[in-house]
Amino acid sequence: MARIAQLKRITKARIDAFLQTVEKPEHILPQLEKEMAKRVTEAARAEAKALAATRGAQRRIDEAAGRAIRLEKGAKNALGIGDVQTARRAVAALIDTEKNTEQLRQSLETAHNAYLSAAQVRMQLQQNLEDLKTRRKELVARSRRVELKKAVTAQSEDFAATEDILDAVAKMETKLDGTEAEIEARNHLHAIDLTIDDQKLERKLHDAEVTARLAELKSKFAPPSNPQ
Repeated sequence: MARIAQLKRITKARIDAFLQTVEKPEHILPQLEKEMAKRVTEAARAEAKALAATRGAQRRIDEAAGRAIRLEKGAKNALGIGDVQTARRAVAALIDTEKNTEQLRQSLETAHNAYLSAAQVRMQLQQNLEDLKTRRKELVARSRRVELKKAVTAQSEDFAATEDILDAVAKMETKLDGTEAEIEARNHLHAIDLTIDDQKLERKLHDAEVTARLAELKSKFAPPSNPQ
């Protein structure tokens, strides 16, 4: 009975609550179904054992009832022929049989209750097993949705709380543009001879600036050409 009471606690609600705590239920479902099938078999054996005990107790009660009828009849016959001693022994045996029959009735009630409880648990576990098999796809799909939600949440946490997703996308695009410009600039610098020292570089820049300014002045103050 203690084992049946323990198996009775394996309810659909408890299974659902357990599966909600599991990160990936699709990984544990095969093992869960396997163990559930074992429990169904265990409950079925307990049910069969309790049923056998119930039938045995009922058979003993029927035997005791037949014995009581025979003892009572024997006591009456003994009294009819004046055999008081035999009648007395028959009545004493009849009383013991009646007491034993009462104990057998209690045993029958206990066995019958155990049978009903085992049958209820067996059907409950069987239904739970069928539900697990039916809901396997649903549980797997739910697990995938949870994983997707976690991934989206983790990505969203990288953004500011008040920042719109599209704004974040725009910023990422701007960052990408800046990165591309930086790469382009670096490639351009690689094409320039950077082996000269600082003084030579400064003189080159100075000469280039002088040339540019001179060209600008020439364009401004050059005498107009004589008309033909």
